[in-house]
Amino acid sequence: VPGASVILFNFTFFNIVDQTDMVELLDGYSNQVVARFDGRNPPRDIVNISADFVILYFYSDRTNEAQGFSVLYH
Repeated sequence: VPGASVILFNFTFFNIVDQTDMVELLDGYSNQVVARFDGRNPPRDIVNISADFVILYFYSDRTNEAQGFSVLYH
């Protein structure tokens, strides 16, 4: 989000398989992990990241299935 000082991530739905699948949010400039979520550690609140460039990765082992996730950001 060019020009933003904070990006808010609101996971409106989160259902992924235990710890074998995960979502990571990284600082887009340093590639440092800012937040990591999985089936046992889901996002509890809106995630605030002080950056204007964030990368979201979803990792899956492709062996079990769940419904996935939905996220809004601004």
